[in-house]
Amino acid sequence: MKQVSIYTLKVWLTTIVIAPIIVGFLHRYIDPEIYNYSSILVGLLYCVPAGIIFCLPSWLLFWKLCSFVNDRTLKTIYKKLLITIPSVFLSLIPWLIINAHALFSPNYWPSFLPWVVSYSGVLIACVWIYKLAPVIKP
Repeated sequence: MKQVSIYTLKVWLTTIVIAPIIVGFLHRYIDPEIYNYSSILVGLLYCVPAGIIFCLPSWLLFWKLCSFVNDRTLKTIYKKLLITIPSVFLSLIPWLIINAHALFSPNYWPSFLPWVVSYSGVLIACVWIYKLAPVIKP
């Protein structure tokens, strides 16, 4: 149980910190006249606390999912695959909490897409990078 908690915290916190940085650099690359490097830092100072608050329901569901999958006697690759697919949908929960109408209105997609893709992409990468320790049964 403790192993799964540490794994999910690492994945969750890494996603919350790295994804806004990626979005900041994407915005800087796409529109350098509006965004500069200081806006990445300011955005990070805003996005990390907001991410901790709004991503909490996703983390709790992710923790339950990882606990459920890790209790099964599967190979590690199958566990990671079973965690990856639902975690993409779990990464959408904070956006549904913050701004649900933007996910369903194509008018908002150009400005909203980098956020959703970066959070999902970082989450998938973290699921595969960090090691999920198997359950040790006595």
